Amino acid sequence: MLRSDRRYRDLCLANIISLLGDWLDLIALTELLVNLAKLPESRITSAAALAGIMIARFLPNVIFGPTAGNIADRYPRHQVMRWANLVAAVLVLLMLPFLTPEGIPVIIGLTFLKMGTQAFYLPANQAAVPMIIPPEHLTVANALGATIWSVMLAVGAVAGAVLVQWLGPQLALVLDALTFVIANFFLLRLNLPAANQDAPRRGGWADFLSGLRFLRQNPHLGKPLLVKTILGMSGGAILYPLLAEYAWPRQKPDGTLDISYVTGVLYFAFGLGTLIGPLLMRRLGTAGPVEMFRRLGLCFLVTGGFGILFPLSSSIELAFVLVVLSSMGRSVLWVYSATLLQLLTPDSFRGRVFAVEFALMTLGSSIAILISQRAIDQGLLDTRGLGVALGIFAVLGGLPYFAYLKKSANTGTGVRD
Repeated sequence: MLRSDRRYRDLCLANIISLLGDWLDLIALTELLVNLAKLPESRITSAAALAGIMIARFLPNVIFGPTAGNIADRYPRHQVMRWANLVAAVLVLLMLPFLTPEGIPVIIGLTFLKMGTQAFYLPANQAAVPMIIPPEHLTVANALGATIWSVMLAVGAVAGAVLVQWLGPQLALVLDALTFVIANFFLLRLNLPAANQDAPRRGGWADFLSGLRFLRQNPHLGKPLLVKTILGMSGGAILYPLLAEYAWPRQKPDGTLDISYVTGVLYFAFGLGTLIGPLLMRRLGTAGPVEMFRRLGLCFLVTGGFGILFPLSSSIELAFVLVVLSSMGRSVLWVYSATLLQLLTPDSFRGRVFAVEFALMTLGSSIAILISQRAIDQGLLDTRGLGVALGIFAVLGGLPYFAYLKKSANTGTGVRD
């Protein structure tokens, strides 16, 4: 597909470049905020600073999701992605004067706005794939998309850790801004028609509500739609830097914490596992909608089971292996949920449905981060106990999918191939 379709190749190359920048940004900012929060003049804890930056990365999808779905369905999707990248580059550069303890709230605010641009980029990107790829190849395309995301997570995590050590967080942020500009060079060659440009013009929330009504009229879409919500609530985005600070701490010669090393190792393991997962999935053969539904519960069990074990590891090396295994199941869940929604949703509603999905996922992630931060700061859980609790939630989140399988087997109902 990459060799034969230039439009798909350009879309993938744009995603590769911008994803590299995203992970450089994440590694740089997590180390920066932990060390800034530990300075005497800082008024917030490191857990609160990390919670703020993580929520700023997730919450924009909830707030801007309704408008983003409307825009993705009404305007050419390649143009939506171009503008999102351009504004993101500017916002990253605006962070540079505020890399101080007093500037932490400004950094969090600018991150919120930057991720707001990605709230527009992601639904447009997901909804653009079926406009380029025929339905029979969507599972392969989504597996490749997950592979690209995984490789860039692994590469970006390592590159971020190395560049923060060599160049410092300031230059890492400059490189992040540059990646958005480079990604746009590939999007300039992409030209897609608007999916629903003749639809009556309404506000974003009106179209978002129409998407919710569509989902209510098609309840079978709720099962793949909620997969990423459960993943978001059990993912613990704040967990890796907290473990780097408390479970496996490393100090630099200047006395500051080397957050980027441990965080980079854990994200590299996460990326490696999400790379292996889709490849293993392909070895099991192509799955239709029914078979995808059957595998969801098992993948939640794998994700949560190893997720419970990894924070209890006595060494970062053992944690690395367990994170790889846990993220293998997570990546298959991601691919199956995206493919099911693409196959079962008409093109005219696809952008709004993906906007609802991203909004629910990021709302769940934000709630989990807030609860995690409060639990750590109030001493209700240590970081290892927090990791175990999140893993248990993933296992419990998979139970409804096992129940759905049992009900479908007994009644003969469910989604058909």
